[in-house]
Amino acid sequence: MSDQLPAPQKQKPLHASLREKSNSDLESLIRSPKDKAEIDAMILEEAAICVDTAKFVENWTPEERARNLDAYRTALREFPFWAVNNAFLKWRAQHSRRPSPAEIGTLANSLMEPVTREIGLRRKEAGLQQEAEAERERQKCSQEAAAAIMDKAGFTPKRIAEVSKRMTPHSLAELDEPIAKSELQERPEFSTHVAKARINNAMAQEARKAAGMPPLVEETAEEDAA
Repeated sequence: MSDQLPAPQKQKPLHASLREKSNSDLESLIRSPKDKAEIDAMILEEAAICVDTAKFVENWTPEERARNLDAYRTALREFPFWAVNNAFLKWRAQHSRRPSPAEIGTLANSLMEPVTREIGLRRKEAGLQQEAEAERERQKCSQEAAAAIMDKAGFTPKRIAEVSKRMTPHSLAELDEPIAKSELQERPEFSTHVAKARINNAMAQEARKAAGMPPLVEETAEEDAA
């Protein structure tokens, strides 16, 4: 046998732009072929070329040759057609010895790796997006539930705003009445203490948040109390 190997066919780019491919196209790239007869024939043909053109030709009987070629078919038939075909082409371009079925399988896996990596990234991105949407929905439900509880208890946004203007409201009805004269205006030194107390009052801050009002900070708390 001649040591001259047949020139490998020019490989076409397998994944010009994986990001542009649809999810179904990517899945089809890694799916094993439906037509097993087609890939079986290709594997036997490519394996025979590698065996017959190897630098050291095995001294097999016809039965041994058939059995060894069939080992390639058994090991590689679950791979996608393009991955196995290009694995054989890549091997023949780089080596002159006969490959083992496992070596062709390793090459096929390496050719598939960019595709499987892209699929994994998309699945991860989809999972993160679902988690973010679920968290937004939970927060929305929590805010709506808090607002409903406050509303049921009678703490409307208007009444909550009135709380900051009065020193000691005794009832919700009192919050609905107009203020003749603010007690806090008569006692400015008390206003500062009230303002600080409101900033540190978690319930007051939550009530403002549920009412759609900004959180209290020192400046705004003093303005509200004044």
